[in-house]
Amino acid sequence: MKQSPADFPESIGKLSVEFLLCSRQDEVLHLQGNSFKAGTGPKCEIRFDAEKDDSVSPHHCTIFLEKGRWYLEKTSDSPIWINEKEVSGRVRLPNNCMVFLGKIMGPGMRVFGQAEQAVSRQTVAQLLQRAGKEGRMVSAASEKVADELARERETVKKALFRLEARAKKRFYWLLATAVTFTLIAIFLVSYQTQQLREMKKVAEDIFYAMKELEVQIAQLEELGIDAGDRRERLGELRASYTRYLGELQPLQTSFSYEDQLILRMARTFGECELNIPPGFNEMVKQYIRKWQSSSRLETSIQRSVKAGYAPYIVKEMLDDNLPPQFYYVALQESDFDTLRVGPRTRFGIAKGMWQFMPETALQYGLRIGPLAQVRKPDPRDERHNFTKSTRAAADYLHYIYSNIAQASGLLVLASYNYGDTRVRQILAGLDENPRQRNFWNVMSNYNLPEQTKDYVFYIFSAAVIGEDPLYFGFDFENPIAASIKAIEEQVEETAG
Repeated sequence: MKQSPADFPESIGKLSVEFLLCSRQDEVLHLQGNSFKAGTGPKCEIRFDAEKDDSVSPHHCTIFLEKGRWYLEKTSDSPIWINEKEVSGRVRLPNNCMVFLGKIMGPGMRVFGQAEQAVSRQTVAQLLQRAGKEGRMVSAASEKVADELARERETVKKALFRLEARAKKRFYWLLATAVTFTLIAIFLVSYQTQQLREMKKVAEDIFYAMKELEVQIAQLEELGIDAGDRRERLGELRASYTRYLGELQPLQTSFSYEDQLILRMARTFGECELNIPPGFNEMVKQYIRKWQSSSRLETSIQRSVKAGYAPYIVKEMLDDNLPPQFYYVALQESDFDTLRVGPRTRFGIAKGMWQFMPETALQYGLRIGPLAQVRKPDPRDERHNFTKSTRAAADYLHYIYSNIAQASGLLVLASYNYGDTRVRQILAGLDENPRQRNFWNVMSNYNLPEQTKDYVFYIFSAAVIGEDPLYFGFDFENPIAASIKAIEEQVEETAG
């Protein structure tokens, strides 16, 4: 029997979509219209589940009819594959094609015209109604539709198998590559870490060799023996240590500017910045905040600069090969006040800028005045004489530095405040070498009195502030740098 065109509905404006590898697996939509949105959004005709199909965008693409042909237009940044090929922009849809959204083996759909399946099924329905007269045609049509469906399913299975195999191969390749690079990265990091540890150990050894040499030089010079060859060796060690610090820079990349100033000042005072005790930096910052809470530091520094004390003190310290930052000892002792008189103690009354006790003052050549037992300034007491007492203070600090403290500047501060004899009691159990006799070791293993801790940390934190006063909110110039500049200019004028 010949069929009329009315027996086969028009396929224009009709589209069928079968969901693949998603929450709506095997579900088929029969759509009529000229444009359909695909995505997870509520206005999408071809709608995926937003939670389960998470690689699909709210409006992933639009499928539309134009001049009798179906097209797909990408409407999101997420990728789209059509028959195993990634596409972008606007593309023509082949009939019976597979479209994957977001990932190649992810949520997708098979797109085909209704005329190829749905219409055939309608034809079967019509033919079934005529079964009495046309049984053989019904059977033939049914078999034809079944064969077409079987071929389509087989085509889809083969394509999905190829996609899955390709995706697995790509996944394993990426996994192997990632594992390889991860192992290489772990090896490189471990190797670099080990190298840095070894360099740190060598640098520490060089540092303490420098300190031992400094002690030897100081002791030889006290005896009037030339130490020129040792000074040359010391210069070589310092250059080597500086090079190692440059190599160890990765260890300090996370330090703030304030932390870097603290580390630099620790080295200036003769302590090794590579093994600084935990909590030391935070303690220094607490004392910096104490200085910031009062005007004492700024007032005292300005007093010393105005009176011309700073360059003289710095020069005396440098002449004795001491850190010029011992200038801040006078700050903590007296606020640079030459007439300062201390409290009465069992050792006597301390007087002057450097607060010498009578016995120590006599030991370092200062004349004690008749008012030694009276708590008032004495014009005949040389402890009030700025130049003489500063010279005596430099000599005393040099003695502690080169003997008791073994070139540990912070131990010198503790000794100056704590008392020569009492510090000997603490240090008696330590070998006479810089690796044992240093402030880090004493701080970690001995309970220094709170007064001594205050004394050391007030001086050290003031020295840190002095490196960059403006950074810490103070209105004065770096007194050490300004003094060294003034000394150099004076030397040049004298030479000229």
